[in-house]
Amino acid sequence: RLGCHCWEYRRGLVEGVGLSAESFLANGAQLYQLAPIDELKLYDASGLLADLAASRELGRVRTLDLEKNDLGDADLAALSASAHVAGVQSLLLWSNRVGDAGLRSVLAGFSGLTRLDLSNNLIGNPGAESLSFSPAFGRFKLLD
Repeated sequence: RLGCHCWEYRRGLVEGVGLSAESFLANGAQLYQLAPIDELKLYDASGLLADLAASRELGRVRTLDLEKNDLGDADLAALSASAHVAGVQSLLLWSNRVGDAGLRSVLAGFSGLTRLDLSNNLIGNPGAESLSFSPAFGRFKLLD
């Protein structure tokens, strides 16, 4: 009834869900009253990143999966400017339109990242260079 398409259990509790970004924005507070969600997979998020960035519930997420959402650099800039993304440790962005500027935004805004998946995006040499010289680079346990 909250719009979840899938969920993941750990130790008998729902800790991960997948739902549309619109459903998360409408029902996020209710969702966190029901379960200790720390993994969030969002669908149809394109155009909603500024609203997601303003969502206090985003501050409880440790893994944020935004794969295949047609997100570009402006979307990532809006999300990365949020004070609520500091606790995100794993960011999955594969199969979007993220370029060099979007990568720089992620590196500047997501201060707690230890896992980053940028596969099948538009990262070029300037983005790779920014990544290699970033203080965040040493924190990554997994980089794709």
